[in-house]
Amino acid sequence: MSLLRALITAVIVSTLLAADANAVNITTQDVTARQSTTWSQASWIWPNSYSQTSKDAPIGVVVLRRTFQPLIVLPLVNLKIAITADNAYYLYVNGKLAGSGLDWTSPGGWTVNNVTGNVPIAVAIVAVNYGEPTNMQTGERGPAGVLATFTFTGNNGFDTYEYVTDGSWRGAWFIPDGSASSATPNFIDPSYIDSGTPWAGATVIGAYGIGPWGTLPEPTASSLQS
Repeated sequence: MSLLRALITAVIVSTLLAADANAVNITTQDVTARQSTTWSQASWIWPNSYSQTSKDAPIGVVVLRRTFQPLIVLPLVNLKIAITADNAYYLYVNGKLAGSGLDWTSPGGWTVNNVTGNVPIAVAIVAVNYGEPTNMQTGERGPAGVLATFTFTGNNGFDTYEYVTDGSWRGAWFIPDGSASSATPNFIDPSYIDSGTPWAGATVIGAYGIGPWGTLPEPTASSLQS
């Protein structure tokens, strides 16, 4: 699969998922002060449909998903997200596009304001693995993974709690095995049930800092226009 084909595939998938979704309320976030702890509890993850280690994953498009039950019982909460994916990602919060990134070496930082805090919050990540740079024309395998932290703060400015990418996430493949083809596009919504086929627990590749990714630069404060 060529790089161009991989990019087109990712755009098509993202377009389908976002067809009825507008951008959420996004502002830039300053993550510099949090860099020392941004990734400390997060792990690199990838769907476990393949027995091979995800450091040598097939080229393809995958989906990772988790529904958070807020611990802050407030009408509204604000969500700060630090995220990267090898090689690219599209991030959805409660069915709406919240951000995207095309370079795993430049993590993104996103703030989603005024999220309803007294009901489950769904996060879905559509991720793309292009394979090794020298292999993109031949369809050979390459490292793949998603790393993210999600920090919820009550709009009172005090109550804070955090979730990270770990083994509690659910995953499915779009390509190459097509297992997610049976998952309707509403998997980005909070009400979607991901307990059965084609969904399975995500594979934890390793904690932040492992190879081939090593340490990362500070997440780049990003914005998405609605």
